[in-house]
Amino acid sequence: LDLGCGLGFSTIEVARVTKVEVAGVDLSRVNVDICRERAYLEGVENVWFERLTLDFASRYEGYFDAVIAVDALHWLPDLNVAFEIVSSVLKPGGVFIGYETLRSDPDEVCDNLEPYKVCMGAQPYMTVTELRKALSRKFKVSIRRNDPVTFKCQKP
Repeated sequence: LDLGCGLGFSTIEVARVTKVEVAGVDLSRVNVDICRERAYLEGVENVWFERLTLDFASRYEGYFDAVIAVDALHWLPDLNVAFEIVSSVLKPGGVFIGYETLRSDPDEVCDNLEPYKVCMGAQPYMTVTELRKALSRKFKVSIRRNDPVTFKCQKP
């Protein structure tokens, strides 16, 4: 599952390379429509896209072996809810992998992101400490400190 798949570039490529069933979800209906069209035009049939809705977790509980998030977490209005969804849809022992561009300084001002926060409900970029704290509520966490930060989590 590609959480916050955007325009589906990573999702479609993973499906093409692995030949396994791959899903992409996004908050934007427009993005989902674009993804579906791209997959169709590229002839990738082992991929499907859906808008992330409140009932997604209950419909796919324990369904996925892995969840990826590529520079998507800062668009989600509530990380705790997002990680609850990820935990719910993962099979026991499943992995959550991603990377995210983070602030290095907790007091860093992100004025250039304010328009996105206002119109999209997005969070300002978080720090490594904030990401680790949010992830560790649901997962065993391993974070590599670099820019962007790469993380791997496993559902107990």
